Amino acid sequence: MKIIIKRNPEYILPLLLCFINIKNILFVIPQVVQYQSIINICVGISFVIAIILNYKKLLNYKLLCISFIYFVIIVFNAIAFKNNNEYLFNILPNMLTLGYGTFLLAFAIQDYELILKNYIKISRLIFIASTYVFIYLISNPLYSMPYSYGTVFASIFLILSYATDKNKLDGICAILSILYIIAFGSRGTLLCIIAIIFIMHIYINLSSLNYKKLTRIIVLYALIFILFIYFNQVINLLIEFLDSFGIESRTVESLLNNTLADDSGRSEIYGICIKLISENWLIGLGIEGLQGAGYIGLTPHNTYLELLLSFGIIFGMLAILVYCINIFKNIFIQKRGYKKLYFWVFFSLYVPVSFIGAGIWDNYNLAQLMSVGLNNNKRRNEN
Repeated sequence: MKIIIKRNPEYILPLLLCFINIKNILFVIPQVVQYQSIINICVGISFVIAIILNYKKLLNYKLLCISFIYFVIIVFNAIAFKNNNEYLFNILPNMLTLGYGTFLLAFAIQDYELILKNYIKISRLIFIASTYVFIYLISNPLYSMPYSYGTVFASIFLILSYATDKNKLDGICAILSILYIIAFGSRGTLLCIIAIIFIMHIYINLSSLNYKKLTRIIVLYALIFILFIYFNQVINLLIEFLDSFGIESRTVESLLNNTLADDSGRSEIYGICIKLISENWLIGLGIEGLQGAGYIGLTPHNTYLELLLSFGIIFGMLAILVYCINIFKNIFIQKRGYKKLYFWVFFSLYVPVSFIGAGIWDNYNLAQLMSVGLNNNKRRNEN
């Protein structure tokens, strides 16, 4: 599990996101939260250093144009939507590091095989951290949403490792991390797991179908059918098992009570967003416009509504169009290979939750997803 530290984004970006995800997981523990400011400053400094070390790879007219538009949007929002400034400035450090900084480093990637291998390596470290916090949460039930999203990042890459390299240890760790998410995680992160399993199933198995793979597919679907027939009994057994450790899982109980589709108040938030969009359809309410409008603490919980709310109907639809074109370009045009695997990983990490909760401005998964279609760098011969 050796990670050679070099200045290339193929090494730096996985290390940065390893640190960030472990931080998110450990922040579930109250004693760690007191160090949040210091840790965030360290993250910011690390991103600045990483960008400076790779500045030669970022001298690209396409990237300069994107950067110019990005900063024009920020400045315009600060001038035109002064009611939002308090909230805009609160998220600005994360916008410039986790969002913009990640995009810059992802844009500079030249070897997708190497970065995927490094992501798999650091995911094992994240898994160790999530295991530690899982044990802590058994005896100290706490709000664990950050834990869910930190753990699912590792889960996706561990599943990728098993699917592509048949690494059995990573496969076991992936199963355990999925169980952690079921026990303490959010329903949105389970959508990410389902997405990557389905995509790997299609991408790997159906690309070169033979009798052995066909047998596996038949067995898999037979197990799914059995699970469907005996669904309530299986869920009851799972609840009893979790109860024996003093764990109460909202996700599992929702499955048993047929309330998994309960949107946890999101429909009301969507209604508020749609109303505000209709009233401010021309230029929207700007970044963090929902809070600037007086709905303190609320987020749109939907990428597409957030874009419309931030930019208005015309420019919001344009932003959604650019996003969709980028997605479809990678699905239908990009050839099979490590770059496409990289795309599918971050597609799984972002798109499934974009409808129910993912943010935009400081989301490092979205930043990497969008970078793929814009990155035309050729793979280097040396690592």
